[in-house]
Amino acid sequence: MRKKLEELQNRIGELEKELEYTKNALSKTQIVCFPCIARKHNIQERLFTILDCLPAWIILLEPGGSIRFANQQFRKKFGNNLKNPCYLLIKECNQACSHCPAREVVKQKVPFEIEFQAPDNRTYQLYAYPFTDIDGSNLVLELGIDITEKKLLELENIRNHQLAALGEVAAGIAHEINNPINGIINYAQILLDEDKGLGIVEKIIKEGNRIASIVKNMLFLAKDTKGEKREFFLSDILYDTLELVQSQFQKEGIEVRTNIHDRLSSIWGNQQQIRQVFLNLLTNARDALNERFVGLHPEKWIEIAAQPCTNNGQPMIKVVFYDQGIGVAEDCLEKIWIPFFTTKPGSKGTGLGLSICSNIMKEHNGQIQFESVYKKFTKVSLYFPADIKV
Repeated sequence: MRKKLEELQNRIGELEKELEYTKNALSKTQIVCFPCIARKHNIQERLFTILDCLPAWIILLEPGGSIRFANQQFRKKFGNNLKNPCYLLIKECNQACSHCPAREVVKQKVPFEIEFQAPDNRTYQLYAYPFTDIDGSNLVLELGIDITEKKLLELENIRNHQLAALGEVAAGIAHEINNPINGIINYAQILLDEDKGLGIVEKIIKEGNRIASIVKNMLFLAKDTKGEKREFFLSDILYDTLELVQSQFQKEGIEVRTNIHDRLSSIWGNQQQIRQVFLNLLTNARDALNERFVGLHPEKWIEIAAQPCTNNGQPMIKVVFYDQGIGVAEDCLEKIWIPFFTTKPGSKGTGLGLSICSNIMKEHNGQIQFESVYKKFTKVSLYFPADIKV
């Protein structure tokens, strides 16, 4: 009995030593952990301060649109009631957006980018990224940047370039109008002198309609539509733009070849901006041909083709401008999209044409591809989404 009691006392003593050791270890751990916790808290506070100072709004979203976090810029812009879903705060809609960036990110598992206009008419570039929270849940990180001023500057550049292009084709248009006017005067004189019949009247009407068409296209080019979009046919815009430059091309010995599909589907966009793209590319081709070939030459021609096609199953319309002009040197190909960069001699080019074309194509969810070999050819391919509102 005494032996068992001694064993029990010894065991109690061992347990007391273990308890003391554990207490000391715990005390040391607390001494180490408390500064770590404080440091972690300071890092979090610093991170939140940085996020609040950014000139962009940032939110963490659940796939359904609930907001887990929003920085100060977002709360300042859209309010502090983060219990409301993102589409109610941002778009003032009662249901999720039809092209929801968060849903696309969760579905595709890749970053997503979109441009949209808020109810107050401010324009935002939105970037959405997959994000895994510390609890393992799949969220979406959205970054919104206000690009309203940038868009206004782009529109102003487009407008200035339109006016410059209008001035460039004005001489050719004046010549084009002068011919039918002289025809009308002559036909009217014949009617007055000889009282001829219906044939001459028909010619007068034809020449009058020709003048009206040229003036209409010129006025359309000069018109400021401020980004208005509607449904139209690309083939109509192509033919109208060709009519504007036809006289100048003929005068300079440039042949225009067309291969335009007669049943192209309609597109949704800004007619004036698309006309500007076509006019820019035609002007570039004209300058390139004149630089390579002085006067008449059998290779002094430009071909415009427009055909339906598909891209990843999506119906598209492909428009190609091909010329055998001076082309672009290889070391300049990467610079052609940079604003104010030009390969044209002297003060002939502004360096804005291709940059504006690229921006307009992006605005229409389209693509522009540029191929060129110096002193051989230039090929510009445009891809437009068919039957889709952008």
